[in-house]
Amino acid sequence: MTEVEILDAIKQDLRIDGDDMDNIVARKKVVAEEYVRNAGCKVDYDNPLCLEIVTRFVGRQIDNPEIETGVETGMQFVGLLEQLRLSQEG
Repeated sequence: MTEVEILDAIKQDLRIDGDDMDNIVARKKVVAEEYVRNAGCKVDYDNPLCLEIVTRFVGRQIDNPEIETGVETGMQFVGLLEQLRLSQEG
């Protein structure tokens, strides 16, 4: 997927219309990708789990920008990250 296709997919899943949020989505996407890498996974948009994790992370950060970390945020991604990690090992 190209960068534009990735951003469009994230915006579509989050029901974001227009281009006014593009910069915010792009910045949050970079943070989400770092989150995935820090969890020991490779950022690979050919794997739908990776796109799902990044999309959920971006959505969470847009909806609740004051929440940097927390149990509810971390627990939401643990299972998905583990599935991504397992899919990349095999």
